[in-house]
Amino acid sequence: IERVIMTLEKGGIKSPMSVDAQPASLVPPVPATGPTYQDKDEPTPGESLEVMPESEVQMQEMARIEFGKRIAAMIGLKTLNIKAAYSLPPSMASNNAFSNSYYYSNSDNTLLVHTNRLSSSGDFGLIVIHALSHIKVNPSDLSNDADPKFLAEFYKNLKILSQDLYKKSVVASTSAPSAFGSPGGKPGAGPAKLGKFKGTPSFGVKDKDIHASMAAAAAAAEEVAAGGTLPPSTDFTAESLHERMRLYAQVGGIPMDYLDRYQAGRGRAGTSNTGISEEE
Repeated sequence: IERVIMTLEKGGIKSPMSVDAQPASLVPPVPATGPTYQDKDEPTPGESLEVMPESEVQMQEMARIEFGKRIAAMIGLKTLNIKAAYSLPPSMASNNAFSNSYYYSNSDNTLLVHTNRLSSSGDFGLIVIHALSHIKVNPSDLSNDADPKFLAEFYKNLKILSQDLYKKSVVASTSAPSAFGSPGGKPGAGPAKLGKFKGTPSFGVKDKDIHASMAAAAAAAEEVAAGGTLPPSTDFTAESLHERMRLYAQVGGIPMDYLDRYQAGRGRAGTSNTGISEEE
């Protein structure tokens, strides 16, 4: 048997015993293969980049974009710009679950998010965290969601966002006025004191724009309250919702006469659906 083995080895054929005797560290690892995850709500790639003009960005969409910028600043990307886009070019990133939802321009440090992802705050937040994590790891290539460096950055950023959300929820629960519910959920605890604000901030918008925004908010609140799907609570009565809007206006620095004119206009016949008469 030994002569046969020696003859085989001289002929360039290794014996099974010599192969088995090799240390495991010398055997090259087999690369992991398998299906990659692609989000089911991914938009269809476009032929070219089509950025949404700022004049066409709705108020709610702008609020989400500003939220994305705050997230970027929290994780160390303070100079990053975020814009909305109607269409994104085909992505070159491989194994990226949201490759069709965002596009990063490294030349001007701008993240462009598809408008489909602006319709939901949850979708937008997830997309932004995912994109920012790739940008921090390798801004020139947003590929490979399985990269350990990307995964470490992604989970770290989720932790930062979770901590910030917790802090804000604690502040809101301890300082919310009675129109939002008493602190700790105990009835009769009395209203919480609002902080003192020095001066009135200027929003740089026209009177009718302010009124239209408040009218839309009021209409949405009344529609939700009238839907019958909310749990029975005094927090969702018409009086409570109107009081809540007054607090929003007070804290935001919006002149109270706009809200008063709106409420008075809804009770008058012959006025427009915004509650503003022609004389106003």
